[in-house]
Amino acid sequence: MALVLFLFLAGGCLNKEPATQAGYQPGQPIPSVEVEVDVPNPFHTYVDAYFVKSIVCDNLIQEEPRDDVLLIDSRPKRPRYDRGHIPSAVSLPDSEFEEKADQVLPDDKSVLLLFHCQDTACRLSHDSAWKAEEMGYENVVVYPEGNADWEDRGFKTWTIDDITEPDEADVAAKERAEEPSEPSDIKEGDFPGSIEEEFFKEVLATDPDSIQLIDVREEDEFEKGHIPGAVRMNVAEIREAMDDFDTSEKPIVLICATGARSGEAYFTFDDLRPELDVYYLDASISYKDDGSYEID
Repeated sequence: MALVLFLFLAGGCLNKEPATQAGYQPGQPIPSVEVEVDVPNPFHTYVDAYFVKSIVCDNLIQEEPRDDVLLIDSRPKRPRYDRGHIPSAVSLPDSEFEEKADQVLPDDKSVLLLFHCQDTACRLSHDSAWKAEEMGYENVVVYPEGNADWEDRGFKTWTIDDITEPDEADVAAKERAEEPSEPSDIKEGDFPGSIEEEFFKEVLATDPDSIQLIDVREEDEFEKGHIPGAVRMNVAEIREAMDDFDTSEKPIVLICATGARSGEAYFTFDDLRPELDVYYLDASISYKDDGSYEID
């Protein structure tokens, strides 16, 4: 109760803002907004942070969360959702939508589904929204500015520690895991499994052949620009080829555009082949069609 009250106050739920006037009321028009996005298949209906905030506030102050609307985080779970997500949002990674949608989404097709991911360049929430609509859900919207906008506004986020206890089964599985291979000289970053950004840049500049570089973006993204020497495999393709990977001579480094999907791929390796020497870059990369790139 103390945590809920703290989040309620810290999130500004008592402030007199447009959020309180733009909330969701079943049967009333959804206050759609115009937002410029950079995704190949944008969804058709957008809401802003104030709309999302009003729902979050309702969920925090009511004894039970609203059952007429569901906030859905489409980002990969462990590298993004677990590290910080909008309070009361549930995790349904777009890469696992077909597998887990029936477990996460409500039976009532009239419930408002509100998808979000990281920012206006993130396609995951849009892709999930289209899939939900194809399943027959009648009220589907996207918060395209996503977690980056939410945090920029100073709104509170939850981490996995706020909502759950460690999974004893996962801990036991790790203890039974195969003996890891001899670790490489990779300099690790701030988060588990990540490679330090400046070290990665140095490797690319001086000894790119010392690593197996895997770009986990989709084919259309890869074709628009990629780091020379990178092999493209999305998360699903990595799962299918999991038995074929070998890091006895070179470690694997996973990259994408934001660190979200590469992080998801890293945890896929961590689940299925924890003995391998695998890392991911937790940073944004801008690619150009001439093979050049910028790491932010």
